[in-house]
Amino acid sequence: MMPSAPLDPNLANLVILRAFSRKYEPRETISYLDGIHSWAQRAKVPPVKWNIVRGKDSQFYAVPEFPDVHGREYAACCGQGSTQLLACQAATQYLQRYTGGIHVEQVRWKFGKFNSPGGLAHCAVPVVYGGPGFLQADEVIGRGPSHQAAREDSAQKLLELGYCRI
Repeated sequence: MMPSAPLDPNLANLVILRAFSRKYEPRETISYLDGIHSWAQRAKVPPVKWNIVRGKDSQFYAVPEFPDVHGREYAACCGQGSTQLLACQAATQYLQRYTGGIHVEQVRWKFGKFNSPGGLAHCAVPVVYGGPGFLQADEVIGRGPSHQAAREDSAQKLLELGYCRI
């Protein structure tokens, strides 16, 4: 079995969230706006917001401010331990050194197991996600005769095109 280092008190309250890996499938019975809000709560990301502008054609356009769901994997900071928590703790320390201690918006995890000379061990690879940003792609900008309709159109596009990941 791998030696178990005591938990670093600074990392004892580490929240372990798995990296986004698949498309979110909302329930059919709710509005797209409700679906996008449900996704944000379930995925534990900031809620989607929209910047609404009125076009020359009298339509409203909703540009979504959307959380980063792609992230950047730091395989060089893979931590190992006898539990997932200890592996995350080791990886967090590696990540802090690797990034020079800069603040990262959100870290999620990819986990694995492997056989070590001491038995089954866990590995944790950090995936760092940035803060929300405005999506400028035409495919996700909503359009409608009102603010609400433009947001609903954008939410539908975000959900149907696979932008919402869990």
